[in-house]
Amino acid sequence: ANQKRSWTEFACPSDAEFSGRITSQTRCRDHVAIDKYEGDGDSGRETHGGPDVADVPPEQIENDEGDDTNASDDEGQTFDEDSTNIVTLDNYKPKPPSYKKANTLSYAALAKRLEVIWRQRKKPPGKGPSKQERLKYLLPDKLLLWLEGDSPFPFIRLILSDRDSSRAVSGLKEASIQSAYCSAMSLDKNSTHAKQINHYRDHSKGMKKDSVADLSSVISDVLDARGIGSKDGSDMTVGEVNDWVDVLVDLYK
Repeated sequence: ANQKRSWTEFACPSDAEFSGRITSQTRCRDHVAIDKYEGDGDSGRETHGGPDVADVPPEQIENDEGDDTNASDDEGQTFDEDSTNIVTLDNYKPKPPSYKKANTLSYAALAKRLEVIWRQRKKPPGKGPSKQERLKYLLPDKLLLWLEGDSPFPFIRLILSDRDSSRAVSGLKEASIQSAYCSAMSLDKNSTHAKQINHYRDHSKGMKKDSVADLSSVISDVLDARGIGSKDGSDMTVGEVNDWVDVLVDLYK
């Protein structure tokens, strides 16, 4: 359960399929596996792992119907209004959410999927994936099924960090981020890479066309150019990234 999980195994569709999609007619390769958990009627029974009614011998069904002692005992049972067995708004205690599974997911895989979605912004209207397709790509049904009731909050709060009311602001401004990266890479302020980071909106500084005016993309390009980091991205999990963000918040207080 503690093993790091990647978004790739929950892909629906793949990066290539998503990037080149024109319409929503193509079904993802995982849909057959997902079908048994969706819909209504008999298909829903498979999620419980029990036999289908059609597979149960008729005599067993008759015996089950005749043995209804528990049901008859409950029919005449009454509850006092003050009984603790009755769940009310006053005594209801929700089950604490579990974050164990979501915390083991790969943060790099999440970031890459966000980047794929971000690149779709330049496609003409109607030529790229719809909003619903983008959401399905980022949060495929198979991923949510894998959580098995665990909360997706750990990675949702990273996707929608500006809507996370449970965490105080980190206080990081663009100038602080620029200074931190230049210092970490020991860049001279007059170097090409330092100028690209500090003047990331200026297309004359030699950065990639698609990265102009996007600080994170410019920094990523500089890191790649200097051979820093891995092609596969960070090996940190979603849980570890959240822990470090909490550290930044605590330092700002």
